[in-house]
Amino acid sequence: MAAAPHLRMWVGVLNLNFLDIQKALCGPDATIPDVLRAMDECGAFDTLLCQAVEQAAGQGFVPRREGTVRLSNLAVICQSAGCYGFASAAAKSAAATVLLGGVPNLPDYMQMGVFSMEAWPRPLMLVVGELDGQMRWPLLSSYIAESAAMATKFGSAFTAAAKPVVVVPGVNHGNTSSGDARVQRGDITAGVAHHSACMSSLGGLLASFVTTHLAAPGQTRSQARRALLDAVRQSAQLTAPYCIARGLGDPAAAFAAAATLPAPDLPSPSPCKGPCRVGGLVAGAQRVAGRANSTALPPGEVVAAEAHAVELQRAVLAGLPASQLQRLAVVATAHTDMETFLYSQTLMMPLEEGGEDGEDGSGNSGRWLLHVHVMLHFRSMDAPGQYLAAQAPDYWLKMKCAAFVAAMLGLPDPSQYTSPTPSELNRLAMETALAAVPAGVAERYRALGRPMEFGPDVDVLAPGPDGAPPAAATPEAFVRHTRLSFQYPPSAPPEHAPATPSPSATSAAASAAAVPATGGDSRPGAVQLCSPYLRVEPPADVGSQPPSETRFLGLYYAKLLSVAQAMEWVALDSLRLIDTPW
Repeated sequence: MAAAPHLRMWVGVLNLNFLDIQKALCGPDATIPDVLRAMDECGAFDTLLCQAVEQAAGQGFVPRREGTVRLSNLAVICQSAGCYGFASAAAKSAAATVLLGGVPNLPDYMQMGVFSMEAWPRPLMLVVGELDGQMRWPLLSSYIAESAAMATKFGSAFTAAAKPVVVVPGVNHGNTSSGDARVQRGDITAGVAHHSACMSSLGGLLASFVTTHLAAPGQTRSQARRALLDAVRQSAQLTAPYCIARGLGDPAAAFAAAATLPAPDLPSPSPCKGPCRVGGLVAGAQRVAGRANSTALPPGEVVAAEAHAVELQRAVLAGLPASQLQRLAVVATAHTDMETFLYSQTLMMPLEEGGEDGEDGSGNSGRWLLHVHVMLHFRSMDAPGQYLAAQAPDYWLKMKCAAFVAAMLGLPDPSQYTSPTPSELNRLAMETALAAVPAGVAERYRALGRPMEFGPDVDVLAPGPDGAPPAAATPEAFVRHTRLSFQYPPSAPPEHAPATPSPSATSAAASAAAVPATGGDSRPGAVQLCSPYLRVEPPADVGSQPPSETRFLGLYYAKLLSVAQAMEWVALDSLRLIDTPW
């Protein structure tokens, strides 16, 4: 209200007692998600919103009805868990809706579900704090990309007014309400602005959005629209490196391009006919047939995973002569299904020219195709309760080791070419992430964040103390049952990190726990990222075998950190005061 003195507002606050609702609808053993679903099914959210309007009307508020349900002078602001249920009720009855530190449906938060912002029938703003450890802003990355894609169609100013997504610097989850950070639920306190400053930032945003949609046309509304556009542009710049790493496109490009137009409010007179937009943004990527909500994977995320897999395979082969690597084309296929990934093998085959004879007179051009595979594994979908885990996937790779490729290329003494360890590949991902994130984010991580170190890696083929191979010593067991593990220090970490790790903090796979580990380093307070891997060095005569019979030779399988996942650690999860469930 202080940020919008030009508006005469009636403010009603719905303060729900979940314990009473739980008893009435579900019984004493129900979880909060159970209660929310029960409320949704019985229409409780719509009823409560109607009751709030009726109470305001009794105090003098005059509802302006459009049709039977919608009120043109009603804005609904939902916060945290209140976003679930009330958002859908507001979509039917309110002129505008704000989701503050929350998402409209539980699958968004729990298991990668998304809805289409563009298809939402009313103006909708999503606001989250950059340092919100509960409602982590990467959960909104799909919506950031969708809003940017809308800007290429509707124009930047229209999109910023109608469907803005804003990540607010310095704000955590607690400062979207009382200022109390619930660190036991993952919220962050390091680097957070004072509560009064957070309230001022958030209040200004909310006032601009409400003014844009409820105030009369004039200078005040024009100023509000400009304020929204500036906030969305700054947010797009902050989140662009992460969105690019995920394969969602560059949201900053859409708003930067629109800013150069003489009338950025207006859409292009010649709309793009294809799905692709400036910055690699893809229109309509959220949707699947017949559903408003989906777990559809944006195509750019598949492309990014495949590109990273190719880079990783080339990193494995970096020790080979450059002249020989020019003979090799590396391509990757991404998987989201465990079964297709499990039964896919990495193949290295000679490329044949269109003519009858190649360099060796047999149709072989002297060039080779190396086909690798990558599985996008989302930790939040492994089991319920993993909603504090990274939104970005880790990558499960099926590659070939350096000695195998050297042998197939006919290099002398191929065993001299060694493959880098998973720790080295993970370290490369972290270095790439730190170079890509905004400078202030990297500096904050180095000053306040819990460092991540790499190793010891877990060789699933290494024999145990009794000399017997471990249970995970098969490719199938490796794929199905091993996971990246994030191991927390048993001793006291630095003062900005938790002093006592919880017993459940170490998320190591049970199948990998009994496998001997090698390598690695350690500093007090550092989190150790341990990758399971499976490597089979090729036999000495592998180069003389038919390529089609070498699919199970020279294997190098590893489960690795993605660059986007490393960015999430740098920007958010390293700052938590509890051990993250990664």
